[in-house]
Amino acid sequence: MADPSTQGQPDPTSLERITERYKNARELQPNLPPVEDVTLVLQWLNTVEHKDDQNITEDDILPTIETASTSSTNYYGQESFKAFQPKLFKLIAGIIPNKVHLTMVGRMKGGGNNRVAGIRLDWPAGMECKINGKVFFRAQEEDTEVRAVFRACRWPTYGKPDPEIADNYAVLTELTRFGLKVPTVIAYDSTCENSMGVPFMLLERLPGFRLDDIYGNLTLKQKERVARLVAEQLNSFDNVKGDKMGKIKGAIWHIPQSQSFMQEVPKGFKVVTQDFITGRHNKFPVRSSRSIYTVMRRMFDNWISIAKDRNMIPNESRAMDEIYPYLFEELRAVLEVMKIRGFFEGPAEGNIALHHPDFFARNIIVGASCRRPDNLDFEIEGIIDWDETVYLPEVLRCSPCAWLWELAGPQVTNVPVWEEYYGDSDELPSSRFEFRLNTDERRIKAAFDEGLSESKRNLMYKVEYVWIRRLWKFACWGVYLRYEHEVNRFTRFLENWADYVKATRHRFPQKEANRYVTISPMLEKILRENIKSKDR
Repeated sequence: MADPSTQGQPDPTSLERITERYKNARELQPNLPPVEDVTLVLQWLNTVEHKDDQNITEDDILPTIETASTSSTNYYGQESFKAFQPKLFKLIAGIIPNKVHLTMVGRMKGGGNNRVAGIRLDWPAGMECKINGKVFFRAQEEDTEVRAVFRACRWPTYGKPDPEIADNYAVLTELTRFGLKVPTVIAYDSTCENSMGVPFMLLERLPGFRLDDIYGNLTLKQKERVARLVAEQLNSFDNVKGDKMGKIKGAIWHIPQSQSFMQEVPKGFKVVTQDFITGRHNKFPVRSSRSIYTVMRRMFDNWISIAKDRNMIPNESRAMDEIYPYLFEELRAVLEVMKIRGFFEGPAEGNIALHHPDFFARNIIVGASCRRPDNLDFEIEGIIDWDETVYLPEVLRCSPCAWLWELAGPQVTNVPVWEEYYGDSDELPSSRFEFRLNTDERRIKAAFDEGLSESKRNLMYKVEYVWIRRLWKFACWGVYLRYEHEVNRFTRFLENWADYVKATRHRFPQKEANRYVTISPMLEKILRENIKSKDR
């Protein structure tokens, strides 16, 4: 009779036998992916491996094919992992080198835009592991496990290539040259010419935990260390200089459309800086300049042109079509007041360098040793998700990492920061941090600030520079007033700006330097009614 304590656990003998059969099948047919034996594949996928706790994120799940999570189906209306897994198994088995064996295709928690999966490869003894110019390890006496992450868009346009895949490869390869801790690209395909018919990337799996999964469980001293390490990362971005503002992309003639397990970086590899583009449906290029004011002015001019052509949002109401040009003109007027007041003089225009647009806890990997409360030697193992990476002047890159001390939501004021600033939580005036945080949170913020230079702290907290960043978000991404939080954020910005101008007008004798606008009750009524019409 079977031991009840062992029921439901994998049989190691069975696992070894299946592994041996799998490897033999691949060696006998080296030119074919060994997935023709459906029974073998299903047995393989149904095998549950024990998950070791070291160097693996807590959200990594290795399910059986029957119990695979249905989150992709429930939240995104996509096929379940149960259906997705065999397809991915076939794809990976078909691109890895002949002597390398695929040992696991497991589910990982993805994001809103990308579907991901955990991949494990058995690298053969006596074979060096070098990919894209990086030596992972020299030839070993025994087989070595290589961990990777498969990443693909949740909503690909089937049959249509995705040039951003090649751009992501270019960005990560370039950042590796500067010594930044980013994942190596093992393989990618920006076309749909593969067995799944979608563009994808296969990335090195960085060891450790995503910071947002464990930050709440760290001790105060560990959180202070995290704050210092995050400040160090921000400082390291300054070393990757750009000639002008814009999005970092791969030079189209120097980046292959696809690549798998190549040992070296492609000959002639090169990245370029693309000018910014405004608009979602009708896209207008923004002519380059090293001046923040000039670029923002050109952005608002573009938005006004788009709005006057009634191309902001398809099928928008007539009232909103007439309002959008007025709103962008008012934002442009705020920009002019900032210029008159001297916001763009001095250090505001300098030091164009690397900016990670999603530099939050979810994209920071920290060492697994941080799980021990007494350990203060852990490091940041890497930064992930470099989509939309840009070069920006330092003042636009200096938003404080307020999520370090605001991660828990409501603080001593009992008012959630999102209710106060609607998407601009990182731009709270520094004086407000002092009274809204408790003693521990102030210590975390102090540790972060200590890791920065005085000039960077000045760019981060001085009120004029905070206003530049708040306005930059509207210049770069526009104003789309379809939902309540968008209307709240826009109206709150104009209210805050009016209060600021009135409080400081005694410093500026010019009438033009004290211009502001308020949202009339009639205008706010139209905006609110527009939201309700979208909810019907």
